[in-house]
Amino acid sequence: MAPKKTTTKKETTKRPREEEPEPEKKKFRVQCKAGLLTYNEVSLGTREDLVEMYNELKEKFSADIVWSLCLEEESRLHVHVFFECETVIDCDLQYFQTKKSGPVGDFKANRGKNLARGHWYVQCEYKKSHKCFYCDKVVKPNAKWIVDEWRNNKIEKITEALAAEKLLTPQLI
Repeated sequence: MAPKKTTTKKETTKRPREEEPEPEKKKFRVQCKAGLLTYNEVSLGTREDLVEMYNELKEKFSADIVWSLCLEEESRLHVHVFFECETVIDCDLQYFQTKKSGPVGDFKANRGKNLARGHWYVQCEYKKSHKCFYCDKVVKPNAKWIVDEWRNNKIEKITEALAAEKLLTPQLI
């Protein structure tokens, strides 16, 4: 009978893993003609502050950009900015930061779908969270936009909103 083979486990030495250097915070680039920015850490409270933010953004960007800004407060105070221009903007997302705005918390590129609706979303004074807005051009909504925001629970008084815009029709009552 052959002797039994015995295997012995080799002891492995565990070396402490070398600390990898923390990667630099990746910068997000904005490369589009239009988009919606959201600022969550704002120190603005009045329309005058919003105008000051508008002027600072206008000075930063040399391109002819159409701006719409609004201050909202529902669960938190925040600012929305919608911008649109003829040429592609190519910059770091945080370049949109102003003295009182804090860093940009969220960005959604528009992709040229419905620029007027993007401006109106920011300008919409019927939203429950709306405090004030400032813009280069006022956009008149259509009934579908108002009804969509009501369905998204952003607008409470749908009848008043439609009536104020002279869009109240029997089929919408």
